[in-house]
Amino acid sequence: VAITGILIMLEAGVVGTMLILEPPQARLIFPSRDRAVLTCAMSVRGLVLPLAFDAILVALCTLYAVKTRNIPENFNEAKFIGFAMYTTCVIWIAFIPIYFGSEAKVITMSVCVTLSASVTLIFLFFPKLYIIIMRPHKNNRALFTTSKSIRCHIGARVAAAIAEPSSANA
Repeated sequence: VAITGILIMLEAGVVGTMLILEPPQARLIFPSRDRAVLTCAMSVRGLVLPLAFDAILVALCTLYAVKTRNIPENFNEAKFIGFAMYTTCVIWIAFIPIYFGSEAKVITMSVCVTLSASVTLIFLFFPKLYIIIMRPHKNNRALFTTSKSIRCHIGARVAAAIAEPSSANA
């Protein structure tokens, strides 16, 4: 929780600083004689700096997903995180040339953010929801781990005493 709070405060600090240093302004564009489009005029630096912070977080998360993809002990979540991060990286790498080469910047940014968030939610939660809803008989902890033995340290002594009551009474 503390790390999340620090990351959110850093992001808010970067965005707040950029809003103070380079406040966005409304710009009226006339693509044709009978049509006017009101857009937000902001500098490239005002866009790139907040996105750079997010790109660093995505790169670090992808790096850790690559490093932990083959961990065999009770940790199969790295596979889903890895898929989500690889797809997010592909989306954002495709976004950069499309955004800077297009006039429809707001639409491009909206589609990219929506697609990125949707893909992340799908890869992280769809496997669990599928098991819970469609295959309730498989809804056990062992399904989401790669190890044959499940080690749970919380309440292990109590569980061992319940499992073997004769040895506890002896």
